[in-house]
Amino acid sequence: MTTALKRNRNTEHRRPLAAAVLALAALAWVGLAWPDLLAHHGGAATPDPMAHMGHLPVGPAVGPVLLAWVVMVVAMMLPPALPLLTTVAGLAVGRGCPMLLAALAGATFVAVWTVAGAALLGLDTALRQVLVLAADPGTAAAVVLVAAGLYQLSPLAQRCLTACRSPRSTALRYWTGRRPAWAETVGLSASYGLTCVGCCWALMVISLTVAVAALPVMVVLAVVMAAQRLLPHGRRLVRPTGFLVLALGIAALAGFLPAGVLVA
Repeated sequence: MTTALKRNRNTEHRRPLAAAVLALAALAWVGLAWPDLLAHHGGAATPDPMAHMGHLPVGPAVGPVLLAWVVMVVAMMLPPALPLLTTVAGLAVGRGCPMLLAALAGATFVAVWTVAGAALLGLDTALRQVLVLAADPGTAAAVVLVAAGLYQLSPLAQRCLTACRSPRSTALRYWTGRRPAWAETVGLSASYGLTCVGCCWALMVISLTVAVAALPVMVVLAVVMAAQRLLPHGRRLVRPTGFLVLALGIAALAGFLPAGVLVA
């Protein structure tokens, strides 16, 4: 009976957590689809051709681009992180409010991705100084595809995916019970977030590159990343995805794909 009661207490938060996360993700997808939310990405409102790709603009517009990244993270990355949140809620039973600690875990996870996004956007600023990329957005997008495909095939991406698929294994290392529950939550969630960044950052950069005008591409990438992390045999999708992305990038660099296919 005691074991059954513990099991019930560890699982009773799954439905409300799932409902809350899916609601947040749905709102984020609506925001990404809303034409006025990220107006700097497209159309006649922005003369800079790189803005069509979601690349980092100069000056005060950096804030909106980083906000766009956060919205993308909530839409695309937070739902697959539900195992982390339910793990934290289960561990928090008897040590505080499980739902509050799960919310803290989600906020920490998004914060890690936000820092990663700021770093990637800073790298984007440096790449824009390369004249050939700045003059040809299609070339820039193709380079991003090649880099993303190569990283998907790397051993580091594989190791990060292994950790990202097992939040309980991460919890065994970082939830020691020796610190306050909130500190345990932040440490566990930050570590898990880093592994998630490690396995998914390249595909997320593709999402930022093609911009909100290519929303179907973002949906496909979100499904692929979720499948890799959640499905029992999701690991089998990693290499085909990497080869496909790499092939598209090489084809674009060779001129077999028009720039309009890559640049929204």
